[in-house]
Amino acid sequence: MKRILIISYWLLALFLIAIVVMSLGYTFPESLFIGTFFLPGAFLTLYLPSKLLQDRKRALKGGVYVTLAIIIAEVFLVMSAHFIILGMRGALSQVDKWENMPEILMNPVFIVIVESAFVAGNYFLWKRLRTRYPDNGRQLSFVSERHNVTVAVCDILYVESNDTETTVVLSDGIRYRNRTPISRWADLLGDSFIRVHRSYLVNTSAVDSMSSDSISVCGICLPVSRNYRDSVREFYQRKLSKG
Repeated sequence: MKRILIISYWLLALFLIAIVVMSLGYTFPESLFIGTFFLPGAFLTLYLPSKLLQDRKRALKGGVYVTLAIIIAEVFLVMSAHFIILGMRGALSQVDKWENMPEILMNPVFIVIVESAFVAGNYFLWKRLRTRYPDNGRQLSFVSERHNVTVAVCDILYVESNDTETTVVLSDGIRYRNRTPISRWADLLGDSFIRVHRSYLVNTSAVDSMSSDSISVCGICLPVSRNYRDSVREFYQRKLSKG
């Protein structure tokens, strides 16, 4: 069901951008064709390299570079789609193709608005789906020390990051070493896990107690850093209020 709803969302988003592009003088099939060229930028924005967000000091600088790269790539892609369409129509010189190019399609602000709308809609849809369809029986597969491993998400107590390596700790004490960044693990595990430290991501259902600077996960004490203290405290208060 989740997959169907996500696919439906992106088809609807494509339809809506096609309606917008139609107002610039294109036919609906042409507008749909141009709309598809906005998707690569949106998907790239959704799946930014996790290492970019892992280091807070480099996140802003890296985010600016990536945003500029996406804008430049999208301008090139949309221009290419426009030229292909005019080429299929025929009888236009290269100068005419440039003169007939709607300026708004090359406007960075317009591109950012479109990409942001796609990504924001996808984010809120995923958040709603995770609440409505919890992944209690979901499993994850990954590589640990050159071996393929599959574990149930509910069996993971926490994920620990140590430089370039992460350790996945299960409720039965088994530990799997892995090279997937912890920020990527946060994306994979979803809202049932909470970041408590730059180096720790914990299963919310396994939290026992919390103090001012630590949290207990099935009897294991893990540090809570200053950057995450407020969000962790808010989560723990909600957990207590629910019973």
